[in-house]
Amino acid sequence: MKLVPHLVAAWLLFVPPSAAQERGAPWYADRANLLFYQDVQGRSQPVKNAADWARRAAHTRANMELVMGALPAPKDVPLDPRTDKTVRLRHYTREHVTFVAEPGDRVPAWLLVPHRAAGDGRLPAMVCLPGSSAPGKDRPAGLTDDAGMAYAHELAERGYVCLVMDYPLLHTTEYTTDPYKLGYASATMKGVVNHRRGVDLLRSLPFVDGEAVGVIGHSLGGHNALFLAAFDARVKAVVSSCGFNVFAKHNRGDVRAWSSRYYMPRIKTAYGDDPAKIPFDFTEVLAALAPRPVFVNAPLHDAPDFEVSGVRDCFKAAIPVYREVFKAADNLVARHPDAGHSFPAAERQAAYAFLDRHLRPGVAPKAPAAGPVARWPVVDKPCEVPADQAPRLGKGDFSLSVWVTCDAADRLPGDLVSMYDLKTRRGFHLTLKSNPGVTTSQANWRHLQFGIDDGRASEWTDCGRPGNALLAFALVVHEGSLYASTCEPGKSETGRVYRFAGPGHWIACGAPDGSNTVTTLAVHDGALYAGTGKYRLAGSALPESENLTLGGRVFRYGGGTRWIDCGQLPDTEAVGGLVVFRGKLYASSLYKPAGFFRYEGETRWTRLPVPDGPDPAGGKTVPKRVVSLTVHDGYVYAGSYDGGHVYRFDGEKWADCGRLGENTQTYSFARHEGALHVGTWRSGRVYRFEGVNRWTDVGRLGEELEVMGMLAHNGRLIAGTLPLAEVYSYEGKDGWKRMTRLDHTPDVAYRRAWTMAEHDGQVFCSTLPSGKVFAFSAGRQASWGHPLPPGRHHVAAVKSASRLRLYVDGALVAQTPPFEADGYDLDSAAPLRLGTGTNGPLNGRLDDLRVWGRTLSPGEIRALAAEPPKP
Repeated sequence: MKLVPHLVAAWLLFVPPSAAQERGAPWYADRANLLFYQDVQGRSQPVKNAADWARRAAHTRANMELVMGALPAPKDVPLDPRTDKTVRLRHYTREHVTFVAEPGDRVPAWLLVPHRAAGDGRLPAMVCLPGSSAPGKDRPAGLTDDAGMAYAHELAERGYVCLVMDYPLLHTTEYTTDPYKLGYASATMKGVVNHRRGVDLLRSLPFVDGEAVGVIGHSLGGHNALFLAAFDARVKAVVSSCGFNVFAKHNRGDVRAWSSRYYMPRIKTAYGDDPAKIPFDFTEVLAALAPRPVFVNAPLHDAPDFEVSGVRDCFKAAIPVYREVFKAADNLVARHPDAGHSFPAAERQAAYAFLDRHLRPGVAPKAPAAGPVARWPVVDKPCEVPADQAPRLGKGDFSLSVWVTCDAADRLPGDLVSMYDLKTRRGFHLTLKSNPGVTTSQANWRHLQFGIDDGRASEWTDCGRPGNALLAFALVVHEGSLYASTCEPGKSETGRVYRFAGPGHWIACGAPDGSNTVTTLAVHDGALYAGTGKYRLAGSALPESENLTLGGRVFRYGGGTRWIDCGQLPDTEAVGGLVVFRGKLYASSLYKPAGFFRYEGETRWTRLPVPDGPDPAGGKTVPKRVVSLTVHDGYVYAGSYDGGHVYRFDGEKWADCGRLGENTQTYSFARHEGALHVGTWRSGRVYRFEGVNRWTDVGRLGEELEVMGMLAHNGRLIAGTLPLAEVYSYEGKDGWKRMTRLDHTPDVAYRRAWTMAEHDGQVFCSTLPSGKVFAFSAGRQASWGHPLPPGRHHVAAVKSASRLRLYVDGALVAQTPPFEADGYDLDSAAPLRLGTGTNGPLNGRLDDLRVWGRTLSPGEIRALAAEPPKP
């Protein structure tokens, strides 16, 4: 072959010949064309059969050992498994175990053992490897609130024995072994050794089928799953999520993360952090697993670490091996969801079905045992069922199952199913929720929520202060986490973004630029975007910031503390609002001159028209600022600080929707009962939109002057205010009830309850000038903080005696902590509303909507999700 001379030259240049010869590992410069190997004379030979491929795969493993260190020879060391804690759950028993990985080293793990029915025989088993986050093994085992990462829990419910293991150096709550003190060249190789011992443990269990052992992992666990399978042929199937791409495309070729002490330090010490010098790549690792079944979840927006084109490079290289050598192309599967660094429900469900086919063929989920109490084949427009004809729910268990399609790009989604009495605050909602226009932020975007209430409300709790915030200017939920952006006005300070990690704990995510404020946040195409600005504190009657750096730029979050510059908005010192409309990201200017822009990718923005109107000072026509931005019924609606009007944009031009009373500013938006509501300054009133130039005054909030953050939460419309930072609940007609005061800072003119977002079943509200964030819940709610992807999806909601649960495409995505759910009486005089509710119309279609008067099991839900109705 023509490449042979080049291959030999590269080998001599990049790999010490003595090391290569010692390990029997020739250098391969071409990692894309894998259908050749080097013989003992260094000559290139074509791969013609499985025996030839075995030689090439052996070279791959040897080159991996050059980087990771040698795989220790097997030792006859007893596993000595010990169990110190056992919890019996509904579908499986969870045991806390430890076992011997090697002399002097015991590994802690969770062992999940399904309750086996008589005659089930031996069960398939999975080694389940966690990502790098601190909870370690607890996350896949379902012991954290992140239901989207509970793949061991879900597999155990499905009938798999699961062993969930910590990784050295990263998961140190229990496992404190330092692999380097044991003589390892990398933590990666110590992980391989431990995981192989995990396979030993599973195969030693009398109820496990030793020929049906697989591995699954996400992120860190995603590449560790490949490494385990590469070094252990007993692993018969692999699921890898967000775990790899080619080194040259990892973080744009920056492989320093790979060379840290947590992974493979030789990448730096022996190969200079140069992807071209590393003697193996993931194209080869993936192909080395052939012909074993491998399922890969590689989202479209998992940049920069696992950028999707680098995953596709791996598949392009490995597929010929599967297809031409083993005639097993169907064994290598990739899915590319429209998501970021996550393992979406649809992909998890597909992965589990893939494992079923290969590790437990012939076993299918059982169909539901009992029929629903009500069923509707199609709901393509909003409709109501009178209360006396609707299922009576009372305090009992119930379940909902439906196929939903909701892809309108110029309208917000709303309720799938709702039965809620606004007066008594009693009933339930299953909704697809977006909250744009909550002051300057797009707080929530296409988040599934399942909530119940019978007039209950929590206290407001103090969740702490992000950094040195004067206030959290914006709140947004992204990939299941709450993010806050701050104004930090000190001379040497900058606006930053933080991630909420529990009451009083905020994790710093970096400062996009040097200005004093990150003014707005929004999620678009699976990524988090932030706008910056120099906030003029005089607008809040506070001393001006000594930081004079201007903002007006938009950034995209790159993970950790990294922000990717997406460009400067022309003539803009501070970004006003961000919103997604018809699949595009739009931005506005907070200060004059008025500006409105559309993002075109990279650092490009198109300047768009702004509305105009008379200048109150002189009567001439002048441009009007559009600041807070929302979407409603086919338009972008914008609040303005120039005259108290609301404007709407149809994609080309603006129309004036009228002035709201004698107000001079329109500040925030919320949708309630399908209608657009707007908060104002300086009357402290909320108005409901009835049509162009038609507004209904729905009341003043106490004696307050300005209505700030506002949204509907579990049926209740709530709003924050200035100057006392109070929060009010809408009681109907023009009545508002004071709930609390959040900021008690003395000796200031203005205190603000600034902006809001819904996260994890609660409303979070930021304050000025204390900088604190507070949380509140009405009733109970399970919420999934990931955008529901486009297309048709199966959604199920289950209320049991102790929890609310949400499922998407057969997989559990969210659940509440345990509570006395059977104490909530949901009966009322309200009708059952299909395709609409207090959160407005769905603007989509429902198929095969069913209501059960009992809880559906996970197996029943999987069976329903596996049988979509015919169009």
